[in-house]
Amino acid sequence: MKKYMLITIGVLLVIFYAVGCKTADNQTATPTLVEKEETQAPTDAPTQKTEPTLPESDHPYVKVIDDFISNCRREGFDSVYADGILYDLDSNGVDELIIINTDFDADPTSATDCSVYTIKGDKLYCILDEKQLVLRVGSSSGKVSVVRKDNSIYLKIFTDGGNDDGSLYRDDYYRLENDELVLIHSAEANYRYDDKQSYAYVDGQTTSCDYYESFADGFDKLVLKDDSFSSEEETIFDLREKIIKSN
Repeated sequence: MKKYMLITIGVLLVIFYAVGCKTADNQTATPTLVEKEETQAPTDAPTQKTEPTLPESDHPYVKVIDDFISNCRREGFDSVYADGILYDLDSNGVDELIIINTDFDADPTSATDCSVYTIKGDKLYCILDEKQLVLRVGSSSGKVSVVRKDNSIYLKIFTDGGNDDGSLYRDDYYRLENDELVLIHSAEANYRYDDKQSYAYVDGQTTSCDYYESFADGFDKLVLKDDSFSSEEETIFDLREKIIKSN
């Protein structure tokens, strides 16, 4: 009887040992799905977003643009509220830089200004310093353009200021002479809801709104920029890149 019990116990020990070895082999040979994920390198790890670095340049116009970019970013805005034109206003072979920008320090509210720069020798000159186009209130708007008449080129600054009973338009035409912007023509039209009360001035002379419009139509439009900044980032950065590539 004892002999049979010993044999039975031995057989059971052999079976338990065999099962234990098989289980151990399964645990070490095949890693679980979690273990596979932990050992594989991540393929879609998030990358830290960094602001693109602008190529450096010592060109005076690039430095001007960079100042406007920095000022906007110091104010905490994602977009750069500035636009620009490169145009040789006096046909001397040197492009002037015309900048339209929002001045957030204007009183009593932010305003859109126009500044013009030129280069003489290797020095930068500001020949129009932040002429105000419009205050950023209501429906006022402004435009800056380069126009031509009788072989003369003008910088035209247009403002739609609006008023209580209509719209007030004003045009200033500047010509670059001896490195200075000289005001050559001024025109203004006051369009009232009552047409009989509408009136206009052209170069100080009282006239009709129809004459004001015909006077403005007498200039060929070469370049036009408004103050909407609909593509402010692309435009000002493209202008910056154009200046760098041209030098």
